[in-house]
Amino acid sequence: MQIWIDGDACPKVIKDLLFRAAIRTQTYLIAVSNHNISVPPSPFIKKYQVGFGFDVADKYILNNMNWR
Repeated sequence: MQIWIDGDACPKVIKDLLFRAAIRTQTYLIAVSNHNISVPPSPFIKKYQVGFGFDVADKYILNNMNWR
């Protein structure tokens, strides 16, 4: 299982909760944003920075997530 989040739209308090949960449960979390966001060091958390524009992060998530 993987958790994908829009790092621009997700409130910081929710991001922090998801980061802790991903580390605790060893679940991969991918944060996509159009600006640099801070993520804790963990092999289970990755971040991708995409270009600026309306819904660019959302489109990246839709085009790259694994549909199973």
